[in-house]
Amino acid sequence: VGTDQRHTVEAAVHRFQILVDTALVSPQLEPDLVDRRLHKVDQWARRICDNPTKPTYTTGTVTVAHCDIVRLRGECRLSDAVLAACLDLIVKRDHLRRLAMPGIFPTCAAVDPGFYHKLMENGKLSYDGVGRWTARWARIGIRDLIFFPVLIAEEPHWVLVAVHPKLQLVEVYDSLSDRPRGTLGTNIIHFLQQEHLGKRGRPCHGQWDHRLASRIPKQSNGHDCGVFVIMYADYLANTAAMTFTDADMPYFRRRRTVEIERQAMLDCLTPPNTQEYAAPIYVDDQQQISSHLRPSITSATSSSSDCGATFRPTDLRSEGDNTANR
Repeated sequence: VGTDQRHTVEAAVHRFQILVDTALVSPQLEPDLVDRRLHKVDQWARRICDNPTKPTYTTGTVTVAHCDIVRLRGECRLSDAVLAACLDLIVKRDHLRRLAMPGIFPTCAAVDPGFYHKLMENGKLSYDGVGRWTARWARIGIRDLIFFPVLIAEEPHWVLVAVHPKLQLVEVYDSLSDRPRGTLGTNIIHFLQQEHLGKRGRPCHGQWDHRLASRIPKQSNGHDCGVFVIMYADYLANTAAMTFTDADMPYFRRRRTVEIERQAMLDCLTPPNTQEYAAPIYVDDQQQISSHLRPSITSATSSSSDCGATFRPTDLRSEGDNTANR
């Protein structure tokens, strides 16, 4: 067998191994790892929350204040900043996986938690209010999933709107209520149609539909809705069955604390077959990503990188608009 053929086979084997390893990684709590993960994550989260000397944490272009981090501990509703940071990390993980395993997982994007509030300013659709925030919208139209975290202000309550552009489907994930939320779905569809017309100069082909996601995990209290929004997005991005329950929320709160501080999802910190978590991967820099991936894979897939098209939550945040404490 020639050298080139051997390298091709080795690359294919490594690619398959990464695929197998990653398929075994799920955001749910694996029974044989529960004790170790809980203990380690609990230690990290406690250390972060008890360290007021660090006033802010930056994840990509999202800045999270220490007071927002502390809200992840205990029974507090999450702030806009925490939601934006966690969704940004999910999008970054998507970019990392596209480098290593293109076409395996759905491609993702997320919008700012304050976006829908601006879209519905004064109680009606206001395209002018958000139009200048969506200059890059045409570049994410090819994504498989777009996450809209929405605060139902009158309740108040966070829900996740998951848009499937290729399926022309809008799903509402509500952890507390079984209300149809038809108005919410309709408003998002109208916005998407308007953006398509404005950016491409022609109306959408086909018929958009919206529905309330059913048979999903539900919360049993009044403060975990934000955590559920993050978990819905996490599991959708992983194409994983939603097997978590409200009993897992304390763990997931601590886990998100660590992920914000380390600027990476815990399932991206090290190669999947590593037994202990190590230094985080900063997925904004392709060179840093490559140093954490197996060489034969990064050399074969680096040309598929599209980091510039990654849609960050703060792309929809206007200058000077601080929604973190709303």
